[in-house]
Amino acid sequence: MKYISICAAVFLLSLSFFSWGYLAAGYKIFPGSAIQPIQEDIESFVAGKEHGEDNITDKIIHDAGIEPRRMLEKLEKNKDRDYKPLQVDDLADDRSPPLIYKNDANAFPEGYILIWGAFDFEKSMYGALLINNQGEVVHKWIPDHEAFVRKIDKYNQNKDTKDDELEYQDPDNLPQGITLFSDGSLILNDSDPGNGMQKINFCSEPEWVKLGNFSHRITKTDNNSSIWAIDGYNAGVLRKIEAESGKTLRTIKLTEIMKENPEVDILSLRYDDMDDAWLDDRWHINDVDPLPDAYADGFEDLTAGDLLLSLRSQNTLMVVDQHTLEVKWWKMGPFSRQHDPDWQSEGKISVYDNQTRFEHIHPPNVPKFSRILDFDFQEDELETLYDGKEDNFYSSIRGNHQVLPNGSILITSPKQGRVLLVNSEEKTVFEFLNRYDEDQTLLVSEALWVPKDFFDFELKDKKCSR
Repeated sequence: MKYISICAAVFLLSLSFFSWGYLAAGYKIFPGSAIQPIQEDIESFVAGKEHGEDNITDKIIHDAGIEPRRMLEKLEKNKDRDYKPLQVDDLADDRSPPLIYKNDANAFPEGYILIWGAFDFEKSMYGALLINNQGEVVHKWIPDHEAFVRKIDKYNQNKDTKDDELEYQDPDNLPQGITLFSDGSLILNDSDPGNGMQKINFCSEPEWVKLGNFSHRITKTDNNSSIWAIDGYNAGVLRKIEAESGKTLRTIKLTEIMKENPEVDILSLRYDDMDDAWLDDRWHINDVDPLPDAYADGFEDLTAGDLLLSLRSQNTLMVVDQHTLEVKWWKMGPFSRQHDPDWQSEGKISVYDNQTRFEHIHPPNVPKFSRILDFDFQEDELETLYDGKEDNFYSSIRGNHQVLPNGSILITSPKQGRVLLVNSEEKTVFEFLNRYDEDQTLLVSEALWVPKDFFDFELKDKKCSR
């Protein structure tokens, strides 16, 4: 009886501490800030739902380094394709090599494809591969996450109180946003969003780190001296940043665009005027792309440097004068949760149309497809460049594409861990499949093609110690 009493006392004491912590999280009393994330996971777990993209079991397995559960999706091979393993050095021992498919020796134009994603390297979950048109990895970049720790520590040295300090957040989501320069350096975002962005050189050594909530696309300006980036996709902050130093050159807020365009009430669609509050995910801006000089003549009433914005939550594309903030054009509706609109020649804009509408209008088990659209700016007409059906191409979130000089389209399907190269006849001539094992694939974020003469040095002569 004595032991039963002791056990009962221990159980009641444990229950009291658990209940206090649970209530503290809910009512934001001590130690609520520490307990709340655990509470949310437990609630999701008990309800049988995922918390964000991961349930509590997946989080534990992922964080313990057993398996990268947060980055895994079902592997989907095309049964008619002859896939070959891709040799990649320094991968974790327990993952299988990625797969590639090429249907001929000239599968893509002479040059390189850079793929940024979750590769589960021995020293980092994320990285970038550079693949030549023979289907070989000729270089890789692995970001230095500790550079953010050092930057945050330095930032905190100048703060008077703990409340003013920043805390490093381990990247727990696949980063979006990367761009490549001719000297082999990369500018990339850390997680989605994470601690900020950094520039690393060809040998993955940090050149600068910029703290912030950067996410989604990074776009170079015409002279490659600066980039446009998104600092918080729901905060709606656009930043023009000097590529060499990381210094902010210009900041534009979507709230400023709203004030300058009172007759164009698109940006307030998710504002609930009855409750005087914004709905969740008010804008989810996922791209900002300046109109290149070379294409400006094809767009009547637009000027080189005008910013093409993609607003996921509004299913809207918008063009804004970066100097006056005038909304010059907008288009809503023919795409669903779109990503990565790109300026093209002859007055065209190509769009990665996720077609996420399928998630709520299609019955279960009905195939879903994303597509690439071509929008004629002057004629206000849409054309489907690639409908995605042949490849079972569908990504409910994320995604990017690139129209190559020969008319082929490079397409990233992040949720499927795939990169496709589709020719002008809509036939897939190259595929990268980020296989993890025989049943699962790791996510990829984006891909970029560059021509053979892109780099200002010979790749074979450039050596790195890392």
